[in-house]
Amino acid sequence: MEARSLMANYPTKYQQGIDVSKDKWPPTIAALNPELVKVNEWGVDILVKPDFDGGYGYHIPQQGHRLPMLPECYSERSKGVYWHNPC
Repeated sequence: MEARSLMANYPTKYQQGIDVSKDKWPPTIAALNPELVKVNEWGVDILVKPDFDGGYGYHIPQQGHRLPMLPECYSERSKGVYWHNPC
């Protein structure tokens, strides 16, 4: 999975994470036309539509279901890939 390769290439232990430049986005992620791709300590954030309270996008956690937002903010789109909306 492309998100796993981003986690390997941009390891972080910082809460603020690392923004991945657009020219480094893997093809499948780039095809989503995100506003931002960020690798965080918990996993990868693919922000599709920004909003003041979190926006809309995908979260791919490094381990299990450890995600930064409340569970009710998510729907699992495929194994280990979660769509989130503002909560």
